[in-house]
Amino acid sequence: MRSLVLVVTLCAACAGSAFQPAGATTSSALAGRPQLVARHAEVADVLVSFIEGKPMHGKLMLKPLLRGEQMSILELHYQPGTKAPLHTHTHESLIYVVSGRVKTWIGDEVFVLGPGDVARHPPGVLHTVEALVESTVVEIKSPPPDIPALIGSK
Repeated sequence: MRSLVLVVTLCAACAGSAFQPAGATTSSALAGRPQLVARHAEVADVLVSFIEGKPMHGKLMLKPLLRGEQMSILELHYQPGTKAPLHTHTHESLIYVVSGRVKTWIGDEVFVLGPGDVARHPPGVLHTVEALVESTVVEIKSPPPDIPALIGSK
């Protein structure tokens, strides 16, 4: 599992300020400019075993689609019963449920979200997400965090 995190670290290092997927050869990346487009099929999935140094419960696959100067966008695939540990971040996250159904705890409130629903995890607020069924979630983070550090173990 550490080798998967290493792959993400190497890809991030190759991309500079943009999260460049392996094998991508966009003209902007070749010119040293920030990445403008990410092709879904070219972005590798990463198994998430930890969030903020705390172990995951279940199987979560992360696809780091694109990193900009002010935000990043991730696609998350949760198996039923997968739950992130309670954690906080210094960044803000917006989660959009594409398919499935998830439960999110934000501070002391609990919400069940389905397709099309959106939630905000403010910076510094304890939160988690649990998949009630197989689910796909798109997450936007600002400012963009260091993904390998976010999903690495302590």
